Amino acid sequence: MTNGLMTKKANYIVSLVLMTLSFQFATAQSVSVKASIDSSYILIGQPIQLVLEATVPLGVNVDWFPLDSLPHFEFIDKGKIDTVTTQDGKAFRQLITITSFDSGRWSIPQLPLRVDDRETLTDSISVNVDYSAFDPKQDYHDIKDIIVVDNPYLKYINWFIAGIALIALVLTIYFLRKKVRKYKPSPNTFSDSKLSPLQEALEALQQLQKQPLQSGPDVKNYYTVLNDIVRQFWWRKTSWAARKKTNDELVQQLSRTDLPQNEKLDFAQQLRMTDAVKFAKYIPSFEENSVAFETTKKSLQSLDGILKNN
Repeated sequence: MTNGLMTKKANYIVSLVLMTLSFQFATAQSVSVKASIDSSYILIGQPIQLVLEATVPLGVNVDWFPLDSLPHFEFIDKGKIDTVTTQDGKAFRQLITITSFDSGRWSIPQLPLRVDDRETLTDSISVNVDYSAFDPKQDYHDIKDIIVVDNPYLKYINWFIAGIALIALVLTIYFLRKKVRKYKPSPNTFSDSKLSPLQEALEALQQLQKQPLQSGPDVKNYYTVLNDIVRQFWWRKTSWAARKKTNDELVQQLSRTDLPQNEKLDFAQQLRMTDAVKFAKYIPSFEENSVAFETTKKSLQSLDGILKNN
């Protein structure tokens, strides 16, 4: 009799364990999660949409994906979690807007969804963050070969070309020296100024706007001076050694300010593009030069009321 009771108890325990395992297995099988983005390539500061989705059985406890932070990304907006209930279970969906101020190839990590005491992970997602890129569809024209033409004066052509080349060389040296003198900062530039930080920056921008942008060195110098104006303004406003910092560090400082999000994104992208131009990785168009100037001017005017005076 005793053996029979013990056998029944053992069978009951085994059945209970099997039922529990079966329930957990069924729950795990019916939980699905998904993370997706609307673009895997963005420019610095450009928003992208991250969509989180999950389907779970009825009657379970769900702890939503933790969204405190994402390495190399910043949250712009966290939409509400939408829920749809059917006889088969519950479906959840959340739309999140994020961006990045760091150039490079980054991954949105696997995100865990906890259902009761089990976790289910999304797949990680790679995102390329870059400067404004060249248009790969743009037409480029090769230099045509020289066409040889019979001419009685052909024997003089070498002397003619040499003369033209010599004149061109002299003129090039003359104009380059003239432009270098124009770009050379005056003794009072970026020294102790009686002007306010904003007034000093606006006057420097006004002088920079007069400079011609006819060659690669002109453009590189233009962005170098534009960057120096920003650094000088930041240093005078906050005492932070902006003139000795990289633009990456400056962007990090910018991200901590109360500058409106759209202005913050535009200014951060402009600073990133400045690095690309200074290090000969990118040649901006005339329109981009104008946009960079106006973005800098507008951002400094906004920051003047946000950053604390030295």
